[in-house]
Amino acid sequence: MINSYLSELLDYAIERNMIEKVDETYAVNRVLNLIGGESFERKEYQKHSNIEEILSGILDYAFEKGKLEMNTTTYRDILSADIMDIFTSIPSVLYNKYFEKYNSSPKEATDYFYALSQNNNYIMRERINKNIVWKTNVEGYGEIDLSINLSKPEKDPKEIALAKLSKQSGYPKCLLCKENVGFEGNVSHPPRANHRIIPITLSGEQWYFQYSPYGYFNEHCILLHGEHEPMKITRKTFERLIGFVEQYPHYFMGSNAGLPIVGGSILTHDHYQGGNYEFPCAKADFRFKVKFDGFDDIEAGVVNWILSTIRIIGEDKERVIELADKINEAWKNFTSEENGVLAFTDEPHNAITPIARKRNGKFEMDLILRNNRTSDEHPYGIFHAHEEYHYIKKENIGLIEAMGLAVLPPRLTTQFGELTDEIKNDIGQVFGKILENCAVFKNNEVGNKGILEFISTVK
Repeated sequence: MINSYLSELLDYAIERNMIEKVDETYAVNRVLNLIGGESFERKEYQKHSNIEEILSGILDYAFEKGKLEMNTTTYRDILSADIMDIFTSIPSVLYNKYFEKYNSSPKEATDYFYALSQNNNYIMRERINKNIVWKTNVEGYGEIDLSINLSKPEKDPKEIALAKLSKQSGYPKCLLCKENVGFEGNVSHPPRANHRIIPITLSGEQWYFQYSPYGYFNEHCILLHGEHEPMKITRKTFERLIGFVEQYPHYFMGSNAGLPIVGGSILTHDHYQGGNYEFPCAKADFRFKVKFDGFDDIEAGVVNWILSTIRIIGEDKERVIELADKINEAWKNFTSEENGVLAFTDEPHNAITPIARKRNGKFEMDLILRNNRTSDEHPYGIFHAHEEYHYIKKENIGLIEAMGLAVLPPRLTTQFGELTDEIKNDIGQVFGKILENCAVFKNNEVGNKGILEFISTVK
């Protein structure tokens, strides 16, 4: 059987231009070395529907041959990544192909890189397909997107115990560092042998472009700083986001806020997230338009979205960047006691979640206003999912969810059992309430007055 699986793996790679026919002997010998095989002969096979099924048969053989320390998902994933690395171009070859395609079309380049990242099983399509996704209409705002994340594998208790005992090397420093490329992986750090990144210059700095292995939406990509530096929102952030969509106008790019509670899960490494997807927030029109002093050339207004969002649009990217920076600096110091917004107590509380796009030849920036203050009544956050809704979600509401895509925990499938359309709608309505909790200015007379007061302070 192993010869059949290996024959199919070779054909899979050749059909997708991962290797050429002349590479076949080299590739299969390298795989044999990894799995404990001694010889290979081409065999007929019954075609499988995806790469994970092919790899599963090969990994079963490797376990029988003693090449897996434990037959768990983690150890199987490590060996799987090592196998697929054999069929993945080394970085220099990949870069040359990528930028050759980029010179013809940025979309052609990303199409190539996205296909490669799926074909080599770095993006685990079959696991992503397990996620439950649907849409729910929220009155006044239209449809929001929801998903229950079932794609990330659970850790085996033995692996958890091993991880606690194993020595932490601190290399790579985190999951987003460029040093992850080609990294073997272990019980504490996922395998990255088949992982590749693309160098990109943004605002005169070295950044890297990659795809998320567990993408939540179409072509979910990540931009990561070349150095392990903490998240922060500054003028440089707006320069980088606009610079990226200028280079890749078919993608959006956004950033989590740089504070806990309202930020993402990784605040230790500056990074952004984007992709080829239109979120509910992006589909929303203006609730009302405004003018910023000195920026008559910029179209601006408050978006008819659940979270408090200011949108600015202009043909001159420098002007959009300048206004975004002024809004960010003003927001850091703005207080509205009537709306429960305090800029400072013992620490700063105001932050911005920015999203950049290029539409109709113009640069567009959405600036979602956030505040991470807590209280005795709401210890998890005043502008966070309130405790009554934690049965749906209690984790941070970051960039992706602020734009209207819920990433919900797998426990919901056991809590609710069969997810009928009625239950899905109820979950969607509750998530709409969670987003309302996160709005610093509610969509009412007091909230609209508050956001206009804030806009008047932007100078």
